[in-house]
Amino acid sequence: MKKWVISLVTMLSLFAFSTSTYADSHHLEMKPGVLELTTGIIAVNQGETLHLIVDYVKGPDFTWKIKGDTGFVVTGKNADANVYLGVPPGNYHLQFSCQSGKCTASGEMSK
Repeated sequence: MKKWVISLVTMLSLFAFSTSTYADSHHLEMKPGVLELTTGIIAVNQGETLHLIVDYVKGPDFTWKIKGDTGFVVTGKNADANVYLGVPPGNYHLQFSCQSGKCTASGEMSK
């Protein structure tokens, strides 16, 4: 019985750790026909950084934007990105836009 309880506690701990890590990462996949996509919110505390990866494939008017509730904004147009950003504490989301609907890109924001 004791081994069973230890095994159960270990599995629950691993599950809790993996879901908390996943909650600090959001992925976007833009395909032709989509005009705008937005991730969920990532809360950044003092001393933490945001990691942004954007893989721009094609599209005449693709833009990405990180926007925070503090007013902090970083944008890029028709470009890849792989950056670590020191940002003020706050809540942030990643947004992909494509006015023509002919863009293909993927990206991830994490902390």
